[in-house]
Amino acid sequence: MRTILLVDGYNVINQDNSLRKLPLEIARDKLFDRLIDYTGFKQYEFLLVFDAHMQSTPESSDHDGKVIYTQSGETADNYIEKTVRLIYDSEEEMHIIVATSDGLEQVMIMGYAERMSSRELIDDIKATRSKAMKKSGRDEITRRNNLEDRLTESQKKLFEKMRRGHIIDEKR
Repeated sequence: MRTILLVDGYNVINQDNSLRKLPLEIARDKLFDRLIDYTGFKQYEFLLVFDAHMQSTPESSDHDGKVIYTQSGETADNYIEKTVRLIYDSEEEMHIIVATSDGLEQVMIMGYAERMSSRELIDDIKATRSKAMKKSGRDEITRRNNLEDRLTESQKKLFEKMRRGHIIDEKR
């Protein structure tokens, strides 16, 4: 039976100390990367859902998982609830897991999907990563030597502005 994990992205980011400190776009990317690894090990599919009620146009992108930015005026909770019901009512039998710490959302999906708090997901991602490293023979202490890990927050913000084209060449 296929398993699909639906994740309330901003809810998880706000519960994770390391992600909460990052600029939002970087935090979203890091969460997506973590979910790719996690769901790959668990053999799940996933939808990472972000509220876009402040944006005028929805976005979505397919990778190994799927990132959804809801339509204008639609919350991640509404999108997840609607998607859970669609999956549940479909002909295909699927195991559905919803990761959110929103209490009302957890009640709304009761009976349709397994519930997991954002904190439980964060902890399970860490435990799964540790298990995967042990299985591959790598020590958990072994880390990549990323430039990003050595930058200050102000340097990260400056690079992010440069990446988005918000810094004008001052020599002109």
